[in-house]
Amino acid sequence: MSNGTYNQLSDLITFYNRKRKECPKGVSLKLHDNRLLFLQFIDPSTSKRTSRACNVTFTEKGILDAVDKAYKVAEALKRFTTSSDFWNWYGVEIIDKNIIENDLVTYREIFKQIEDNFFKGRHRNTGRKRERDINKPGGASDIASFRRQYGVIFDMFPNWDTYPTWEELKNIWFTLEQGTKSFKDAKTTMLAIAELTPNNTKLLKQIKSVNATQTKFKEKQSISLDEFLSWYKEAYSSIEFLDREDRKLSKKSWLWVSAMCVLYGLRPSEIAASLNLDKPYTKDGVTIHPITDSVNNPECTIVVGEFTYFGTSTKTGFRVINPVPLKHLWEELKITDPLLPIYSPKPDSKPETIASGFDHLYDMRMKSYKCPITQKYAFRHLYNQLLEMCGINTSVRSRLMGHSETTNQGTYKKRRNLKTELNIINSVNKKTPLTLDIVKTQLESSGFDLNDPSVKAMLKIIYQLDD
Repeated sequence: MSNGTYNQLSDLITFYNRKRKECPKGVSLKLHDNRLLFLQFIDPSTSKRTSRACNVTFTEKGILDAVDKAYKVAEALKRFTTSSDFWNWYGVEIIDKNIIENDLVTYREIFKQIEDNFFKGRHRNTGRKRERDINKPGGASDIASFRRQYGVIFDMFPNWDTYPTWEELKNIWFTLEQGTKSFKDAKTTMLAIAELTPNNTKLLKQIKSVNATQTKFKEKQSISLDEFLSWYKEAYSSIEFLDREDRKLSKKSWLWVSAMCVLYGLRPSEIAASLNLDKPYTKDGVTIHPITDSVNNPECTIVVGEFTYFGTSTKTGFRVINPVPLKHLWEELKITDPLLPIYSPKPDSKPETIASGFDHLYDMRMKSYKCPITQKYAFRHLYNQLLEMCGINTSVRSRLMGHSETTNQGTYKKRRNLKTELNIINSVNKKTPLTLDIVKTQLESSGFDLNDPSVKAMLKIIYQLDD
């Protein structure tokens, strides 16, 4: 070293090692090939540490410039709220470019990234990794889910090789009716596009400023147990008049599915994921016998798996369910005589067709059988009300149905059949269980001896008392 200038590489490295310690927290220097300096910091796009060029060479002046740029980066990481704004700034202020390379990103590039991110993620309810191979379990459902969430909006853009603008996003968005669920869901897609658009601060604000609250709803149908039973019996009695055995069998099977929807609260396709209809299911050393075995499975417990027999996934995944605890209905609706319809998607079917095919067939059959409702979820809501009428609390009902208590107390309160609601109220008023102390008092006043072994045995069973 002479005259304050570092001439030897070893001297320069000594200076570098001393000055690098002056970098702010979160940003550091990295020597690349003994000739360039890079900055290391957490990439706001990926939340992972990255090394980036900062347009300085490995000289005394370059080291000083790099430390100065490290402070600028540390401040910018705190200041910018979007990654694209940060990288826009980085290109101009750190790389010293007036225009960032590849600053403009086309719709095609953005759509591809959104798709890749979707399939790198996990199923919202079950946590399993999403599958993009249609031939693997859950693949058709996941692809159909992507299409439903994003694909339908992407297809509305006429030219994928242009760059996002607010005018085009707005024009396409407002082809949907404001206030509808479609309009509300589209906002999520528009925001996803904007997040991946460089220099997007203004664009995000414009999208967020649009009121996408859903104000228009379809009329929700409901059905009472009496209405269902009346329709079911009439439909079942007509089977004997069919001229072909295959048609008789088909109608019996789809009516059995409708009964399972009411008594178990199942979505139609979930029945195709049942694991113990006619054979036992074992997990964690516990065996749940088939619903045909009334001796070993007296509660008629059913196990629903994550995938149907034709490869689609269920909405809420694996769960164990008991039917409405009204055993006369089990017999009347023949649920212990499983008759699962056969559904075989064609090999060249689209994912959406495969994923919705079983439910679509169910809808068609219900319509042809003149079912009084066209919204299949009405049966699921009836199950919820019947459980409530039988005294099953919200926590257990939610667990049986595979959703949260918030959903049960919110969404499921909006579709309540009035006749069933009256039955619930009357049931609560007339059949509220008495406490043990009240029962003892009333038994004694009625002349029963509380020390009688038979009385003790009954109280022990009813109130699950310890010895």
